[in-house]
Amino acid sequence: MMTRKIAQNIQEIVQNSALMPPIELILENGIGHEANTDVHDLFHRYGRGLVAGMVSDGVLKPNSRILDVGCGLGRLARILTSFLSPRGSYHGMDVCKSSIDWCVENYRNHPNFKFDHADVFSTHYNPASMTSAANYSFPFNAREFDCIFSTSLFTHLIAKDAEHYIEEMARVLKPGGKMWNTFLLLDDISTPLASTFDPKHAATHLPIVVDRGRIALKSDPEALTALNTSFVKEVHHRSGLEILEVRNGPWSGRTDNIRASYQDVAIARKPRFWQFR
Repeated sequence: MMTRKIAQNIQEIVQNSALMPPIELILENGIGHEANTDVHDLFHRYGRGLVAGMVSDGVLKPNSRILDVGCGLGRLARILTSFLSPRGSYHGMDVCKSSIDWCVENYRNHPNFKFDHADVFSTHYNPASMTSAANYSFPFNAREFDCIFSTSLFTHLIAKDAEHYIEEMARVLKPGGKMWNTFLLLDDISTPLASTFDPKHAATHLPIVVDRGRIALKSDPEALTALNTSFVKEVHHRSGLEILEVRNGPWSGRTDNIRASYQDVAIARKPRFWQFR
């Protein structure tokens, strides 16, 4: 009952202009390209809706120690400033340095909010880096966070990098902690839809087969990626994570059992017995 009330309160949060990034930086992050859209309003609504969903799912609590992987310009962080208690904390990391620089500067009055630049190679966001995502260690101790989430992170990682990131998430997650991540997942229904051009879903056309997934552009593999569902489940299991639920989103044009707003969602938990290993 309390979780539902908190989620309802989040839906009513008024925009905080002090933590609203400039439009040009939001567009650089790939948000707000929809035609006839108020970019700031979309940024706010996306963040508010995602946080409310994770609260309803029991992933986020006011005293949680949170890791946001691929935090961007704080789309979720700004909503969480009105949700987290003084005992809670938020740590965001992102490959885009301009985003992290903006967050570090603008969240100075929120001492329990921290941001780190993950200086790893990305064809799309950080092509100058010499560090591969598959070799990047998260700068945190093992079992440090109560919950970990990402939104549109795994849609920009190829399989070997995604595998490593899931392993790192599992390492820094506390026993009993939960993960909430979005993906473009490929199965018997979404694969033929995503591989065939449809004007209604042109933004998620993925014609190129790669190792354990598909991509949109050969020249820019990390611009948009999708991963095989079986692979994602296997990596979770191998990392000691229990997948609680996979929710279908309509990104590919599928219409069966839609329970996510756009991308697919995987909710996982690190079993408590890990504390005895």
